[in-house]
Amino acid sequence: MRKVITVFFLCLLLAACAGKEEKEVVKFVKDYDGILQKAYEKGDLNLLAPLTGEGELRKLFPVFQAMKAANSVMITRIKKFRVKDVRLAPDGGAAIVETYEEWEYWWEDRNTKRMTKKKYTEKYPMRYYIVRDKGSWKVDHLELVEGKK
Repeated sequence: MRKVITVFFLCLLLAACAGKEEKEVVKFVKDYDGILQKAYEKGDLNLLAPLTGEGELRKLFPVFQAMKAANSVMITRIKKFRVKDVRLAPDGGAAIVETYEEWEYWWEDRNTKRMTKKKYTEKYPMRYYIVRDKGSWKVDHLELVEGKK
C-alpha cells in the first residue's frame, strides 16, 4: 500500500511540474506576441532579437524594411488568442505551442500618424516552435497551420 501511495504522489508531482512548464511556455508565446506588436509599432526588429532565432528574424526583416522604406509603422491589435495545444519535449529543452489568433493590422505614417494602409483582420492558426537557449525560451520558428483557419 505504501508503494502505491508513493507512486501516486510522484505522479501528482510530475503532473504539477508539467503543468508549470506548460504555463511557462504559453506565457512566453503571449509575451512574444506583445513584443512583436511593439516591434511593429516602433519599426524596430531589434526588439525581437533576444526572443527570436536567426531564421525567424530573417523572415521578418523584409516586413521591417518595407515599413522603413514607406516611412510607416504597423499598428496591431490581437482580437483573439486561444491556445489549442502544448507539447513539451521530454528533456524540457523545446516545446511546440499551437494557437488560434485573430490580429487586426494597419499601417501609419511614422511622423503624422495618418493611416497609410487600411485596417484588415487576419485569422492565424499558428504553430510556435520554441527552444531553450541559455535558460531562456526563444522562438526558433513559426508556421501557419495550413487548412485550419
